[in-house]
Amino acid sequence: MDMVQKGGYMFHRSAFLGIQLCLLLSVFAFSGFGYTCDSTCPASVDVLKKYDVGIGVGWIDIKPLNDRLSSLGLSNFRTYGLSLDLEQQTVINRMMMGGEIKGLFFSTRMTGNTMTNFNAGEIFLKSGFNVINTEHINLYPYLGLGAGLMNFIIGDKNTPFDTALVRPNLNVNLYQFRFLIDLGVGFDMLGGEKSSRLGSLGLRAGYTFDPTKSDRWMRDGLFVTGTPQPTLSGAYVMFTIGGASRHSVNMKEWKHRHAEEMHSDQDK
Repeated sequence: MDMVQKGGYMFHRSAFLGIQLCLLLSVFAFSGFGYTCDSTCPASVDVLKKYDVGIGVGWIDIKPLNDRLSSLGLSNFRTYGLSLDLEQQTVINRMMMGGEIKGLFFSTRMTGNTMTNFNAGEIFLKSGFNVINTEHINLYPYLGLGAGLMNFIIGDKNTPFDTALVRPNLNVNLYQFRFLIDLGVGFDMLGGEKSSRLGSLGLRAGYTFDPTKSDRWMRDGLFVTGTPQPTLSGAYVMFTIGGASRHSVNMKEWKHRHAEEMHSDQDK
């Protein structure tokens, strides 16, 4: 098995493992959402939908990349970067299920005319449980499973026009995909005169685990070997602001309506 085949096999294996774990997480989350209802279930459930944006700081293990840059006489990156994210949550009674997209942005570094840039993106499917679940306060630990992308660019900041025509591919753009596990705690404060239009302020803190350490980066769809091995493992702190809506669902009416829909589909 050559290097490209071996790298492709490891990538597809990690991706398959990530899909399996995400499916398990989905089953765990939806198992508590009351899709079936018998005589012992509550008459109604509280449904809260939240949407928010977050800004904060995220740390990663970038030391292996910095060590290689230092050996080449290039400037290092900080171990932390600006973190921005978008998140959506649905909370049914105390069970939470949601999705999150996050970006990590590091300052561009300059050494003479050589520019280096490093950024990362993450996407998660999350599930949690509200240990405090009041009208105005939510406190919940959560587990997230997802994927990450690291992107490293190095090249000349200023390139003469004639040189760019003769050698158009001067910059090196490397990227690498990762499977990620996210563990954290969230705190939200909700307020507003109408339950259908609530405001939210929150704080999230946690740690992202990156178990897929690899020295195989990709460039133009091909593997580049012998490269540094930074990871997206690290802590983060995020302040959030957004909106929410709350309503109650009568489970017996829902069950009756669902049964009628099932019968109508069978009759077609």
